[in-house]
Amino acid sequence: MHSNGAEQVLLLRYQEVVVETLKVNVPPDLLRKEGAMFCPNCGTENAEGSTICQSCGTSLTSPAPQPPAQATVRPAPTSGLATASLIFGILGLTLLPTLGSVVAVILGYMAKSEINSSAGQLEGNSLATAGLVLGYIGLGLALLGVVAVILGWLGICGCSLCSLLSVPFFEERGPAILMGI
Repeated sequence: MHSNGAEQVLLLRYQEVVVETLKVNVPPDLLRKEGAMFCPNCGTENAEGSTICQSCGTSLTSPAPQPPAQATVRPAPTSGLATASLIFGILGLTLLPTLGSVVAVILGYMAKSEINSSAGQLEGNSLATAGLVLGYIGLGLALLGVVAVILGWLGICGCSLCSLLSVPFFEERGPAILMGI
């Protein structure tokens, strides 16, 4: 195998860089010997085509190039306001009627605004929407409850439950009920 002069110069420069990098003391006349392979670790001359150094066992073939490391893609964090909106929406239907619903609606709108202005850096739009929906359902149920109490208080409905809640009933029987008669 004969190579042209430019390739030999490049090969010699490569060998010199390897020797300098690995701090191996290889006599310069050995580096320039044609048809021989030298160990980059110990500098021992090996037969051409050898894959392992006969002296130290170091691989004489260049290692296979490693594929570039893939960047780890982390999902965008979820908006805390969206999570809080959902939690308060659930609480508005269970433990904190009306108050939880009002907080859920407010936090839901704040979360949607925060997510839209984050340019994809925050997630949680569906959580904010769920919090808004639950908040509005809670507010709707509270409004229905208020309307039912008002109708019952005025005695407009006419059912037996509403007649118990009506003003005339309490005017006539209120003291007796309170006294247990």
